[in-house]
Amino acid sequence: MSDIDNVSSRIRMPFRDHFYGNGKTVTIDIDRGLFANIAGGSIDGLTIEANPTNFSAFFNSDNMGGTISNCTINISYFGAITGFNHGGIIINCVNNGHLTGADRIGGIACNNEGHIISCLNTGKITATNSTGTGIFSGVGGVCGTAISMREITNCINIGNVEGQ
Repeated sequence: MSDIDNVSSRIRMPFRDHFYGNGKTVTIDIDRGLFANIAGGSIDGLTIEANPTNFSAFFNSDNMGGTISNCTINISYFGAITGFNHGGIIINCVNNGHLTGADRIGGIACNNEGHIISCLNTGKITATNSTGTGIFSGVGGVCGTAISMREITNCINIGNVEGQ
C-alpha cells in the first residue's frame, strides 16, 4: 500500500472502528481533522501532512473515548493531534507542526480530559494576544488546557512556547 495524497473529504460520522495506517502518510487538503470525532474507535500508525492555511485539529476534532497511537503530524499552521480529548487515550504520538492561536492550543491536545501518554511536541507554539492584555490562557507545548485532573505522563515538549 502506498501513501495517499490530496484527501479532500473527512469522515464525518463518529468513528467507532480501527484505522491502521501501517506507517503510511496521508496528505490532506481539508479545513478540519481527517476524522470529525473518534467515538470509541482507534487510529494507529498514521502520519498526516499538509500545508494548510486554516486547520483546527488534524486527526480529529473530538476524541470521545477513542485511542490515537503511534501517529505523527507534520503540518505547519494551527492544530494538534486532537482539539478535545474527552476521556480518550493518546499514546506515542508526535506533533512536528508549528501552531498558532489565541488560546487553548497545545501540540498534542488543545483541551485534555483524557490520557496523554509518551507523546512528543517538537513544534513551536505561538499564542496570539487576541484581547490586547498580554495575558494568555491555555497554552502549552503538549496540552493547552488540562481539565478534571486527567493524566499527562512521560510526555516531552522541545518546541518553543511563546506569546506575541
